[in-house]
Amino acid sequence: MAKMFLALNGDKVGEKISQAVLSNDPEQVRNLSASFNQAHTNIDQWVEKSGGRVIMASGDEAVYELDSEKMQELESILSDYAQTTGHTITAGVGADILQSVKAMVYGKMHDAGQIIEYSEELDQHLTPNQESQVEEIAEDAGEEMDDSEMTEDDLMDTDSEGDEMSE
Repeated sequence: MAKMFLALNGDKVGEKISQAVLSNDPEQVRNLSASFNQAHTNIDQWVEKSGGRVIMASGDEAVYELDSEKMQELESILSDYAQTTGHTITAGVGADILQSVKAMVYGKMHDAGQIIEYSEELDQHLTPNQESQVEEIAEDAGEEMDDSEMTEDDLMDTDSEGDEMSE
């Protein structure tokens, strides 16, 4: 079976949470956060039950690897996300991580809330701004992976912003 990569990003999620924070309503922020976390947990569980794996999950973004035959279930999974959160999610699908992220970024800018499958033609239509977003996602993934590899001793030697503390 062929493996595919799936990159997801919730649509207008950051905007919604920012609005809740600006309204100074901790319960609203907590409830929104809980609904988004639950929706992403549901997707993580579907991927893992399908024999796939979570490559990266951070906030309202995630990248997964799973069998291509499972992609036929994707619309239903994304519909469940929308029901749980009240927001759509944009999905990029590709043969590798980079392709899936490029497709997702392109989708966010042109047709949010859709499933976009990578093609070489898509590369030609990515703007410099979209290319920088792809690079930013790659950097964030690298930072997340670096953070996940930290030991307890490493955590004791950093402040709340992750900067080295002097002794």
